[in-house]
Amino acid sequence: MIDKLSVYSFDDIDVFDFRYNSIDRIIEVSFPCYIDFSASMNVYRKTKLIISKWKKAESSKDGKIFEDLESNLGIFGTIQKIKIDHDSIKLYVLTVTEDYDIYKFKSAEMQFVFLDNNVLEYNRDNRNLSFYFSSYYDCNTKQNLNGKFKLLVRNNNQSMCRIYGRQHFLYEKGYVHVKAFNSIKEIERIEDGYRVVLEDINGDLFEYFFYSDNSNGVELSEYK
Repeated sequence: MIDKLSVYSFDDIDVFDFRYNSIDRIIEVSFPCYIDFSASMNVYRKTKLIISKWKKAESSKDGKIFEDLESNLGIFGTIQKIKIDHDSIKLYVLTVTEDYDIYKFKSAEMQFVFLDNNVLEYNRDNRNLSFYFSSYYDCNTKQNLNGKFKLLVRNNNQSMCRIYGRQHFLYEKGYVHVKAFNSIKEIERIEDGYRVVLEDINGDLFEYFFYSDNSNGVELSEYK
């Protein structure tokens, strides 16, 4: 799992859940997304970083004097950097109280765990959006559908987004308020595209309008 650090990054991404178990020696840090450098992709999928079973753990406020872990342990706000050095893992952390701490774990295990199957990929090179999800309400057929679905928006330059139930859009056309989501609530086939209602990880509903100049610009399909 450590090999994924060569292509995955959580740098400067806000932590939405932090847990520390002193008895079992486990730290769990949950993120709404990560960056995949190998594919030039922002991946909006709830992911947990787990560090456990360390032989020794230390913390520092300045990077020079290290004390036992709990001496400086704060609630993680963002991880600025992760560094692997032989059998040592270092986390450079900005806490919610804006302290800059360094944590060092000796002979620890580290793994990444995906928390659900809802994924939003944003390709920074071609601006494609890819939604992966398992259910939605089809407004055209008035059916609840279950399976493995993908909504692909190619060259996302004619999209709009607003808070569900509001009239005013959040951004100008061509920019979408991309974020991790809990579920796709409903999809409606409209002229030249799709209307999508999405619930984000905070439980807020957003309404997206994806338009296209051609038949292949926006595509809804099932995948295996």
